[in-house]
Order: sequence, then C-alpha cells, then structure tokens
Amino acid sequence: MSTAVRATGPGIAPAEPLPAVRGDLDCDVCVIGDGTPGLWIALVLALRGRAVVLLETKAPEAGRQESIVAAGLDLTAMDLCARADRDRARALYDLSAGATRSALRLLDVLRLEQTGEGELLVPGPAGLADLLDEAAARDVLGLPELKRVGEADLFDLIGTDLYSGALLDPDARRFDVGPLAQLLGEAATAAGVRRFIRAPVESVDLDGVRKYIQLATGRVRADHAIFCATRGLGRVAPWLARAVYPATFVTGSFHVSSGGYGGPVVRETGARPVRFALDGGHLAFTAPTATYQGREVAAACALRRQAGLLYPRLASAMVGHAFGWRAARAPSGLPLIGRYRPGVWYALALGQDPLANVSLAADLIGDAIVERDDRIALFGAPPLPSTWGALGAGLRWTSYWAGRLADRGERRRARVADRQEVSTVEFSSA
Repeated sequence: MSTAVRATGPGIAPAEPLPAVRGDLDCDVCVIGDGTPGLWIALVLALRGRAVVLLETKAPEAGRQESIVAAGLDLTAMDLCARADRDRARALYDLSAGATRSALRLLDVLRLEQTGEGELLVPGPAGLADLLDEAAARDVLGLPELKRVGEADLFDLIGTDLYSGALLDPDARRFDVGPLAQLLGEAATAAGVRRFIRAPVESVDLDGVRKYIQLATGRVRADHAIFCATRGLGRVAPWLARAVYPATFVTGSFHVSSGGYGGPVVRETGARPVRFALDGGHLAFTAPTATYQGREVAAACALRRQAGLLYPRLASAMVGHAFGWRAARAPSGLPLIGRYRPGVWYALALGQDPLANVSLAADLIGDAIVERDDRIALFGAPPLPSTWGALGAGLRWTSYWAGRLADRGERRRARVADRQEVSTVEFSSA
C-alpha cells in the first residue's frame, strides 16, 4: 500500500472541513468516526482509490500528548494468550506487527516527532511471577525473548525501588501526538476525503446494497459504512454500542529531580496497570480510575494517589495539566475490528495507546474492501453485548475498588517473596 501524501508543515494552512451535508451525497465509503481513528481510516481508503466521506460527530478534543506504537494489540503476551488459543494469538500478533510497521511509515511521512523509544514492562501486584509468565507466554508464541533488567539497573532508569525487575522491548516508539489530528486532516483532504465536522448521524439504513446515513441537513449514500466512533452509537447502531463500555483514566505530569531524556515508557502488568515515562525532569503519568474524573482537581487527586505508591514524595506534589478521559473497551479485551454484515464495518475499543491498532483496523478493512481479503475474520464474529448502563457502571466500580484493595495485599506479599528469591539467588551464586 502506498502512503504517499502531500507534504505538510508549519507553513501550510490546516485543512478545513466542509460545511454541512446538503441533499444526497454519493461515495464509495462513509466513515463515521472522530479524531485519529476516523481520519486515519479515511486517509488509508482514499489513498487506495476509494471516494470517502468522513462524518466527524464532534469537534476535536484535547487529549494525551504522547502515545506508544508497538506490536501486540496494546496487550502483553500473557494477556493475548489468555484471550485466544496459541495459533490465533500468534496470527493476531503477526497482523499487529505488520500494522505497526505500516503506522511507523505513515508517521514518518507525516513528520510526527518521535520523543523516545523502548518500553519497560514491570511487574504488577503479582511481582516477578508476572515477568516469568510474560517470558513463558512469549516463548509459547515463538516471539523473541525480551531483555531482562535487574532491580539496580531499573532503579537507575526510573528512580523507584517498587519493582524487582523489568523486561525491555526495544522496538516500541513514543510519539508526540498533539499535532497528529491536524496532520492527518491535511493529508486526508489532500487525498480527496470529504470531511464534515459536527455531523451527528440521526439514522441509518444498512440493509441494502447501498447504505444510507441520514443527517439533519442531508443524506450520504455509500457502498460501505464504517463505524469507529462511540458518540451517538446507541441511536444508530445499538448492537455495537452495547458491545463496549467506557474505561476511564487520568493523565497528568509531575516535576521530578532526575530522569533520562527520551527514555522508555514504563507499563505495569495486571488488571489495573499504570503507565508513565520519565523525560528529564518531567514525569508523564497515566492511571486507570473507577469513574470518569471530569474536573482537574479530582483528576489531580487521583494521580497523586496512584503516583504516590511509586514515588512517595509525589503524594502531595503539584500536578500539571491533569485531566480525565475515556477509552472504549470490549469485555474480551481485544480490539473490536470486523464486519457486521456485507458493507458494514466497525473499529472500536482500540486500546489505551491505539495508534498501532488504528493502523491495523485501517489495513484490514481496506484489504477487505479493496482486495476482498478475509484476514479480518481472525477477530471473530460480531461482538457480544457487555453489561451496559447503570448496572454495568456499578459492577465495574465495585470490581475496581475490590481489585485495588486486593492488589495492595498481593503487592506486599509479592515484594517479600521477590526479595527472598533474589537473596537466595545471590547467596547461591556466592
């Protein structure tokens, strides 16, 4: 697939979306999506010769400024093995690896700034047992062994002694994604995508060969419809809206006294992992929460509580630009990428660091439409409904806090066991 797009840069004015749809508008593909997923998928299909209309249901929002591009569906190897049998898990990993290379090529063409490389996988509450399980899972899948980082070396890298070791993936890349939506928008417009912003869909007719997407001021007729936004799904695609739930997170930054520049991102294992990166005197920190934290003060409190477990002095530190955000997630834990019926496609629940999965969705859907490739079937049948509404939110809140309490006790026990194991190894070596 060619990724040749018009060069962009500070001297080129940003691409402006078109005014509202008027009357009937015909196209090959109608993409209903917001932000990076919608723009990326629309761009890839336009570059493959399809007439594309992109309906962005809301204006772009501020979000995380950095994201990781790495193979593995935004999952650890042991999580991937827990969600699929060996052959399917390896096939999914290989698809993800190919999409990661495709994503890096496109980001290079867009001249997006790379801010770091490498990812450290550190043990969650289960301690070193998680790293052993991860190494075993990679061996089962036939993946290259990751470099092991000892406790002393890890302390030099991240400045906390909470973790007894880590595994280093040197191929992961960290990018500044702040300007990505604008760059994708410019490239999509240059490729011929017709963009309409703040164009909420009122109804859809997906039964015939031609798909009809009704808006307040007009209608789009397309051979294919792709859903990659959660906003308004309950009204037009309830079968898809009920298949995801909102996972909630907080992100912010702290000033710290030390840290390497452009170092690896750190990701915990476990059910409620945190992710952070040290860059000079700056610590960027992301953590899951039980509920959405819409106010900056509440988000900052949640960040201090979580970061204080790793760096006790941060429990009362100032937090810079703290905010809460949501990411769609499927009960299976895998991205939702697939075909609902002929000509109806979806790409949702693309992960906390979604760029590689967005690239994967664009490649698979593009291959299925243009080349009638069926590799998208690896993601399985149309999604099953999750526990939705107030009941689902209550169950997830209870599960989160019960898990947090259990994690504390498990982390203490694992810490003692890990130190005993390390001491035994050192004594035996002596």
